[in-house]
Amino acid sequence: MNNVYHPYIGSHENMMGRTAYIKTKSGYIGGKVVGYVFPKHGIIGTYKVHTEGKTRSATTIYTKEEEELC
Repeated sequence: MNNVYHPYIGSHENMMGRTAYIKTKSGYIGGKVVGYVFPKHGIIGTYKVHTEGKTRSATTIYTKEEEELC
């Protein structure tokens, strides 16, 4: 199976407590969405994702879709 990651587009309320992925230099790291910080200016806020014992911030989070190889 191959993992395909898509940027999450939707309401921040729907992702609270769910698993999301953050893109890093070495790949994607999964974790639980624990918070959302509203922007002071503009429309893009910041997600707080708890991964590997620490909380990371990201403006873009990803969802995983498993794709079967034929």
